[in-house]
Amino acid sequence: MSEFKSRYLRLCDSLVELLHIEVMGANLKDNKVSPSPVTPSLSPENQKTGSMKEDLKAENGKRECPLCMNLIDSSNRSLLCGKCGAQFCQICESWFRDERKRGERPLCENCFTAEQESLRRPIEEERIKNEKEEYERLKKQREEEKIRKEKGGQDRLRKQRGEERCKLSNSFGMEFVKIPAGDFIMGSPESEKGRFENEDLLRKVTIRTPFLLGKYPVTQKQWEAVMRSNPSTFKGDDNPVEKVSWEDAQDFIKKLNQMEGTKKYRLPSEAEWEYACRAGKTTRYYFGDNESKLGDYVWYYDNSGNKTHPVGQKKPNPWDLYDMHGNVWEWCQDKYHDNYLGAPFDGSSWDGGGGSYRVLRGGSWSSSVRDCRSALRRGRGPGSRYDYVGFRLLRKL
Repeated sequence: MSEFKSRYLRLCDSLVELLHIEVMGANLKDNKVSPSPVTPSLSPENQKTGSMKEDLKAENGKRECPLCMNLIDSSNRSLLCGKCGAQFCQICESWFRDERKRGERPLCENCFTAEQESLRRPIEEERIKNEKEEYERLKKQREEEKIRKEKGGQDRLRKQRGEERCKLSNSFGMEFVKIPAGDFIMGSPESEKGRFENEDLLRKVTIRTPFLLGKYPVTQKQWEAVMRSNPSTFKGDDNPVEKVSWEDAQDFIKKLNQMEGTKKYRLPSEAEWEYACRAGKTTRYYFGDNESKLGDYVWYYDNSGNKTHPVGQKKPNPWDLYDMHGNVWEWCQDKYHDNYLGAPFDGSSWDGGGGSYRVLRGGSWSSSVRDCRSALRRGRGPGSRYDYVGFRLLRKL
């Protein structure tokens, strides 16, 4: 029940009691007895719901007051609701005049509630609008903060990648790949198709220290930048340099170390070369045993056109090294031996014993599928120059 109705009902009770006393006094004075007046009250339905109906019921020329629901004589002139025009009873009219402020128009409960709602609605709408605007502001702020954080993370990642790229390249544009430490079985098993006896004996080699290996063979452009000459037969800046001997490669490395102010460049050992080529694989090639796929990874006799090609055009191995099979043979640091009997197990170069020959690995544009295998090895004199022989650099970390 609203405060408005409670106040009204209390007033009605007071007025009814007052009228009852006056009537009883008059009757006693005149020695007359009359029935006790009935106290106005709300109908059971209105007591349950607390609502005030605006329906006007006609009963013997009388209507219900929109506040107290008591019947009133509609022929009597009394106060009307200032909004809907409903007629109040005299009791409610007295209450309006005595309790309400002068000049304030009388309203039935429905009109009063509607007016309060109309006043409350703009305030509520303004509150909801402000809350939505604040929510959108905070949402936008959070999104901007997230973008700033992501951008900062991306900037840091780009910076790290840039630094990493700087570490994996040098001033001559040579790119390197980091090869992790690990172990592998060097050589080929007797069951491998096309194997040679110089690939025996199988042994486990442990590479204890990671290193950087050239992503591609040294190109003619890179050779010219250091040596100021180009001995290659098949000219092309991005083609691998060829017709360079093992001794020529040593001269190149010496000058490169001087120009870079370091001592970290050298040829890979035979074990390091095979470890990097296999990239964790034990198959004939770093992509598997199926030689029919060789053309996707290798420039060799069947697809080379009897010449070298720019580096990096075929698919790389799992460690992102290109041209490990084919294009040009690559010099290694080791002396050549007929087998691995007595070879070191730590991946270092085998410089003792044997003859003067140095190791060649990888096959070339003129090689057969058999000579492009990961375990395949050859030996040539350190001063020999061929148009199918080049080299790849290792840089120590």
